[in-house]
Amino acid sequence: MKFSRTSLLLTIAAFWLALGLTLGLHSPAQADRVVDHHSAHDWAKFTAESTIDRGTRCLNPLFPRYRIEKLAKSCSAAIAAIDQTEANWENDYETFFDRDFAGLGLSAAEISQTLSAVERQTGQNAAVLWIMAQPDKLNIALSTKQTSVYSVDITEVNADSLRPYRRRLQRAVTIPSRGQRYLHSASQLYDWLIRPIQDVLKAEGIETLLICPGEGLRSLPWAALYDAEAEQFLIEQYSFSVIPAFNLTNIAYSNLQEAQVLAMGASQFTRQPNLSDLPGVEAELQFIPLDRWQDKAFLNQEFTPETLKTAQEDCDCEIVHLATHAEFQPGAPSNSFIHFYDRPLPLDQIDDFNWHDPLVELLVLSACETAIGDQDAELGFAGLAVQSGVKSALASLWHVSDTGTMGLMSEFYRAITQAPIKAEALRQAQLAMLRGDVFIAEGQLHTSSETLSLPTSLANMGAIDLTHPYYWAAYNLIGSPW
Repeated sequence: MKFSRTSLLLTIAAFWLALGLTLGLHSPAQADRVVDHHSAHDWAKFTAESTIDRGTRCLNPLFPRYRIEKLAKSCSAAIAAIDQTEANWENDYETFFDRDFAGLGLSAAEISQTLSAVERQTGQNAAVLWIMAQPDKLNIALSTKQTSVYSVDITEVNADSLRPYRRRLQRAVTIPSRGQRYLHSASQLYDWLIRPIQDVLKAEGIETLLICPGEGLRSLPWAALYDAEAEQFLIEQYSFSVIPAFNLTNIAYSNLQEAQVLAMGASQFTRQPNLSDLPGVEAELQFIPLDRWQDKAFLNQEFTPETLKTAQEDCDCEIVHLATHAEFQPGAPSNSFIHFYDRPLPLDQIDDFNWHDPLVELLVLSACETAIGDQDAELGFAGLAVQSGVKSALASLWHVSDTGTMGLMSEFYRAITQAPIKAEALRQAQLAMLRGDVFIAEGQLHTSSETLSLPTSLANMGAIDLTHPYYWAAYNLIGSPW
């Protein structure tokens, strides 16, 4: 007697269901628990080949390293949970910024369809990754163009167990003299946050991640997470952006290969004596291609909120680059600032620039510092794009050295003229630094494509190796990766 492929798969599924019931999974206390030694890849392959609930299927991986629990008993319940998470986090940002953001209002199923549409425009296969560290578990949920929801709960990991590893990584990665001490925490965090869904990402050919993290994870240096098995950083595997919520993300795509840049900054802050000088700012601005609109950057005394607003109204530039101090601090948005030459501008006033009309595609803040681990500071950092009205923002978690900033920014602006999306341009810049293609030697900045002379104040610093994550992992793309 011959069986069709579908009939055979349904028979296998029925066998595993019956086995689960036999083992006692029907009891109320155990109803959500799944324990097996099948790989996530095998389970994903089975469900992909089957015709069961193809429209809204909820893949529950059976990962051998952890006891993994189902988020919900049905696909519809899992999708509802993601929809609720989106609504909750949208409310968190609206409460923090005390304003109503016009969200997209997409369901999890519609998000999956949107990813498919965006891929046709960009050629980049993307996935949305929600990560929620709760008191009793870690929940990871994934949406791709093929899968509405792929969701796992890991009960061996929770907010408390994540916290010390997050802090160790952030301490170790910001001190280059500590060498590779960051690797232990970076690899453990990768195993907890990425590996449980790694087989699905590989099976579906995912190239770009939209990482939507919950409290405690919004200021993580994601690029530095380390896959010890493959001996690769996360940035070697995927381009990514950090988003507040998918429904708070501008999903429209624009190619920036011919984008105009409005560049401004301050190397001195004589009216704000508590701020350190940024001697590399002038060179940083010089290394940005400005020939499409302006013949020079606005520096020091010219760098004021009024000049910025007027200049942007004149040029309608797609990219606004501010080489200056910015701080994301605990408390209300008014406690966080972007520092102009003459005064600080509170974060809650940044929307006065009206960067949503016409839309600024990318805001670059090259010298940010974030109060690591503070919920308010994390909301300010991760909500930078939506609060400012821009589509995406590129900002640093800690103040990187002048030489490191110059290296990454010069490489980023080279990559943006070739890469299909912003996230991939940042990835290429970070990879160039990681692989040693960008370095300082003999008073010059060597990039993957050219050699640039450093200003006199930096020319005598000697050779500098920029491969350590301190120099490149601080930079996160916030908001749309496209």
